[in-house]
Amino acid sequence: MRDARLKREKTLEDVAHAIGVTATSISKYESDRVKNIPQEKLQAISEYLDVSISYLLGLDDPANASPIVLSIDEQLLIEEYRKLSELNKETIKILCERLVEVQSVKDDIVQLHL
Repeated sequence: MRDARLKREKTLEDVAHAIGVTATSISKYESDRVKNIPQEKLQAISEYLDVSISYLLGLDDPANASPIVLSIDEQLLIEEYRKLSELNKETIKILCERLVEVQSVKDDIVQLHL
């Protein structure tokens, strides 16, 4: 967690403010003094630092990780998403899932007609 924070040039206070905890809490998370970080806090840190939860937990080897290249549109969408309330983020997730389902059905119909 600390490595990801430092690579992004974020302070303990930056991360703490972004996820709604104290800088002391972030310090404890980083030093493994807290063994059971709440899932919602891990998710928030993951999103804020743009890394996977498994990376934060030390389960991913950063040397083997391939960077994800995002288009400008994708980057802008992520920036807007991060401004949303938790309720609206959940709504967006549901909408995306439904759109993927609808797209899949439409693709299946097209395949049937070919």
